[in-house]
Amino acid sequence: MRSPFTILLFFFLSFSGSSLLAQQYKLFSYNELDGMQNTLIKATAVDPFGLIWMATDGGLIRYDGNHFNSFRDKIPTPFIKDIQLVGERLLASTDEGLYWIEPSLQSAVIRKAFPDQSIRLTKKLFKDAQGLIWGSNNNNVFCAEGNAIKIHPFSEAYHSEDFTLSFSFAEDGWGHLFTVSKNGALFRYDREMEAFSDPLHRFPVGANAALQVGRGKIWVATYSGIFQVLLTEAGELERVEQLNNLGPIAMRRLGNGHVVAAVRNDGVYRLDESGQAKRLEQDWEVSSFSSLTEGMNGDLWVGTDNGLLLLKPKSFESAFPSQLGNRYIQNITHFEGMTYLSDGGQVFATATNRVESGALQPFFKPPFEVYTMAATPSGLWMGGAGGQVLKLSWDKRSQQACDLSRYGREVFNMAVDQKGRLWVCQAQSRGLLCLGSDGRVEVYQDQGDGWPDHPEAILSNPQDGQLYVGGTSGDKPLFRFDEAQGRFVPVEGQLSVDKEQDFRVIDLNYSKEQGLVLGASLGLFRYTGESYSAIAPEKTNGISVSAVSTGADNEIWFATANGLNRLQDSLLLTYTTMHGLPSKAINWRTIRADAAGRIWVGTPNGPAVAAQPMPDNTTDQPLLLQVESSKGVVYEKASNRFEADMDDYLSVRYLSVGYPSTLTEYRIQIAGGQEAPRTIYTRDNELAFSDLSKGVSEIKVQGRQSSAHRWSKPLKFYLQISTVWYKSWYGVLGILAALGVVVFFVNMVRQTHYERQSKRLSQYNQELEKKVEAGRQDYQMLVNYIGDSVLKVNTEGEVLYTSPSWLDN
Repeated sequence: MRSPFTILLFFFLSFSGSSLLAQQYKLFSYNELDGMQNTLIKATAVDPFGLIWMATDGGLIRYDGNHFNSFRDKIPTPFIKDIQLVGERLLASTDEGLYWIEPSLQSAVIRKAFPDQSIRLTKKLFKDAQGLIWGSNNNNVFCAEGNAIKIHPFSEAYHSEDFTLSFSFAEDGWGHLFTVSKNGALFRYDREMEAFSDPLHRFPVGANAALQVGRGKIWVATYSGIFQVLLTEAGELERVEQLNNLGPIAMRRLGNGHVVAAVRNDGVYRLDESGQAKRLEQDWEVSSFSSLTEGMNGDLWVGTDNGLLLLKPKSFESAFPSQLGNRYIQNITHFEGMTYLSDGGQVFATATNRVESGALQPFFKPPFEVYTMAATPSGLWMGGAGGQVLKLSWDKRSQQACDLSRYGREVFNMAVDQKGRLWVCQAQSRGLLCLGSDGRVEVYQDQGDGWPDHPEAILSNPQDGQLYVGGTSGDKPLFRFDEAQGRFVPVEGQLSVDKEQDFRVIDLNYSKEQGLVLGASLGLFRYTGESYSAIAPEKTNGISVSAVSTGADNEIWFATANGLNRLQDSLLLTYTTMHGLPSKAINWRTIRADAAGRIWVGTPNGPAVAAQPMPDNTTDQPLLLQVESSKGVVYEKASNRFEADMDDYLSVRYLSVGYPSTLTEYRIQIAGGQEAPRTIYTRDNELAFSDLSKGVSEIKVQGRQSSAHRWSKPLKFYLQISTVWYKSWYGVLGILAALGVVVFFVNMVRQTHYERQSKRLSQYNQELEKKVEAGRQDYQMLVNYIGDSVLKVNTEGEVLYTSPSWLDN
């Protein structure tokens, strides 16, 4: 029986707060080192594709998880004050008025909104329940409906000279719209009169934000604190009360109902329904917070004057970060709504449903380091250094000590069976020790049949009431205590493991679906009552499993060197420090599920507890950005079908939107064509294809944001690959025929040319022969003349002598 003191402690811990530790976040930051063109952020918004848009003092910037794209040249001013999602479009508020943004995966179309109406220096934007867009500048409030803007001027008493803020907006859930001026005046809009009322209330100067938190309930953030405005169904003011002294610059109500507030020079706070604030414990590198936006999957985007912050919901929450002297968690034990933790030097206690800071209380400081614990209705057993074992009653009035040093060294594992006997695994012992209720110790040494010399894993199975011990051989992996024989007998069957490698069972647990689960040095196994088998051997074969447990849905949790693993329906998820664990190293046998199935984990850097609820780590279906070839963009022939030739170099760009994206992995499955199906794993969001085979290839692209995320639904498209004409038989025959025709015509041309040349040469020869014959005849005549005629002339041309025959001629 527990003492009144223990019961009071239990109730105090259980009901000092009604909720579990609220959602914790992992912090990621982005600035100019990541490629951001301007880090002075005023507001953020998420477009229908899941891409993040930032309003900065350097223009519009879009972030897709991989690159920051600037659209500064699309708007004639770099000063963007706010950005709001309106249907499938975005509306940006700038110093030069309003601009519509029509996003696409490649770029965006940005154009002036309401070009016929001039309104400048616009500030906050707000979309009401009817879909109307409200906005403001320093002097006016305006409403955008259709293609027109209706301006509602305010007197100078309510004007603002702030560079970023002027009027804020909120609805009350009853159909009434309210606006608050920067200097604190509250107005209600009369839809019938199409005008704002006189001031209903005056808040302190410096009203920065307004937010509906319930029907008839509005919170107004000022530099003097957050005020709650309660309203009647008719929109009349009932009362105003101050909730706290926070001075937020922005507030946001998240999808889970939580309210968060960004305080410019302080941090980000979570507010409960009464307005009580709790600061998010983060190592902020900046303090100039400016805006809040909820992204996909519970992400929280925080705008600052020095870049963008992403607060990612954690799957596991670090528990009691400042309350443990030694953060090396040796053991975790649950019993009757309480959780007991040992950090070696001391044992602590907390109500299992209370894990926030301050809920952990010192329970007992034993005279030795505690490595393992076992809880019974009569008290808590503790074992540890030097072979010491101690039982402490729940009222702490009695102790039962046992010195096992003569049997071995430190006690590192214990279990209590159905009869209340304590079974002890001890380093360098001569066997397994059993401590009876009378204090007598019995040693189970060589039991034969492959009995392990130094058993590590022991389990009292609640399903069949049997005591099981893990073995050190694949032939005899499990032993059961036979009460009738008073000895351990091997459980029939054997495991198919590498006989040359060291095999030993390190931890045991029970699952309704899997049976007895064995975490061993060579993998994860099960025994179903009939036979042994490996669990997900393609994922766990050969790995060392240091701890095993089962969760609320009978999923198997186990620890390896890669982190904390969750196996459910053949799906393996792995959690690391990115998902909230203090360390991805999990200590031996320190995974424990409480009565609700929530997982507690002991690490060298402290304990962690599964978040309630755990984030649904799904990955959105990848988006197809572009398909290009070496010949240019490949256009769609039909739905999700693209054409290309066999010799084309293809580049496919895709994007799985998720933040942070540094760990995103893609699985590409290619089937069809003339090749065997194949699967490619890559972290690049671009895949190149070359030398594709003829036919239609089906391409499936799946994304997984991290090891703890599920694979997304596949992006599916088709590549229709055609044979290049000059690579086909028809092409070859065509080429040969064309060459033959060319050769034929060339030969004809050459033959005709040769015939013409021959004719010309023959004619020339004939003419030359005629000339030669004529010359021969003339020569003969000349010779005849010379033969009978003589003519002698001197150098001056004077005839000296002639023969008579010359003169006669």
